Order: sequence, then C-alpha cells, then structure tokens
Amino acid sequence: LFPIERIKVYSPHKENREALCYNLQNKVNAEIIPASSTEEAMEDYDILATATNSYVPVFDGNRLKAGDHVAMAGAKSECDPTTYERSAFVGGQASDLATFWYPPDKAPMESSWSQTWRSEWEYKFRTLGKMVAGIEKGRDTEKDITFFGGGPSHGLGIQYAAGVTAYRRAKEEGIGYE
Repeated sequence: LFPIERIKVYSPHKENREALCYNLQNKVNAEIIPASSTEEAMEDYDILATATNSYVPVFDGNRLKAGDHVAMAGAKSECDPTTYERSAFVGGQASDLATFWYPPDKAPMESSWSQTWRSEWEYKFRTLGKMVAGIEKGRDTEKDITFFGGGPSHGLGIQYAAGVTAYRRAKEEGIGYE
C-alpha cells in the first residue's frame, strides 16, 4: 500500500469543505486541501471518493484517467454513465437489484436507480466478497479505471466487516484515533 499524501475536499458549500479540512488536519497524516470545484479536485489525483446525497452526477466521468480508482459511498446517482462505461470493472456488495416498496405514486427518488443500471454492464460487475476471497479478480492492469460502489444493489454493508476488523487491530496496537 502507498501512503495517501494529499487529500482534496470539494463541497459546493464553501463552509462545509473548509470545516471538513479543518477537522481532518490533525487526524490524518496527509495535506488537506479545500478545492473550489470538482475540476480542481480532479487535478493530480489517483483515488476519487464520493460521499454525497446528490441525485445528479457530481463529476464528469470523461475526466477520469488511466489507473484511477473511483470509490462511491453515497447516492447511486452521484456517478454518471460514462464512469461505468470507462471502468474496467464495477465492484459492489451484491448483484441483486435493489428493491423498493412504496405506496402508488410515492416512489422515492432512489428507486429510479434500477432504470440507470444497464444490463450490458453486468459482465464487468464483481462483488466485494468474491474479490476479497480471491474468486474474482480486482484490477487487471495498472491502467484500468476501477470503480467500487456501483452495481445493481444498494449493498449489504459487507464492507463494514473489514472496517471492524481493522478497528479492533488498530485498537489492540494502540494506533489510530476514535
């Protein structure tokens, strides 16, 4: 693993991005930089992480470059179809299509995700569990654009199992912070 040296933070709300940068500055061993636009945030980076509740894409998938990794932690709608198209694989927690139960004419906005996921992307979908177990490959080449957090399911939360294990080990070794 390579250390993360610089983290750029973008929010359309200046006070939110500056507050996050301030709160992180003594908690991570990296330079924290507020970015005034998604374009600025996407200059000189290797990992693009999103964590929003946006119902529209928050960056242009055409700006991704060879070798990038996209980690989507928020709404399924925060990435555009170009991100899926350009990714060598799309990783997710489960392959089952997310389902929603709601009264007639009261569909939540998230239910439209099933109309966004395209069947022609299924060949590139890989599950986290199978990648961790070595059953499915992750990145095929160092130039692949990889994408985690996409796929037809809204997830099972399986990624938190690894987080709990890492937290327990860090606590045992007296490293990290709460």
